[in-house]
Amino acid sequence: MPALPSRIGFITQEFRIATAGPNTAVEALYGNAARDTPDPLESFFDDVDDAQAMADERLALLEVQRSLVTASIQGVDTGVAIDPSLSLPTVRIIDDEQDRNSPALVVGLTIDMGKETTTLETWG
Repeated sequence: MPALPSRIGFITQEFRIATAGPNTAVEALYGNAARDTPDPLESFFDDVDDAQAMADERLALLEVQRSLVTASIQGVDTGVAIDPSLSLPTVRIIDDEQDRNSPALVVGLTIDMGKETTTLETWG
């Protein structure tokens, strides 16, 4: 079976190039730590559209500042009421000192019956 010119060109290309950015939100969040180089990130996509989708998703993840927050709540009722099999539990983190008022996913839950406390680990 002969190789078509399009297949030969595809195989001889060292990289499939996909770019996302520049993005001012990412530059504002990370300043000099933001990646600013033409060197490609290695991936394992054969299709440029797939690589482009990954680049866009990666940039979208970097656009928003997220953090892991642990909150302790008096009582066990809140923890007992959370059922992750019904829906993905979410909370709103409000912290005036950090000027934070944002939604977050509950990624960890600890119920201490002895101390009667619920500890939530959130990401958002």
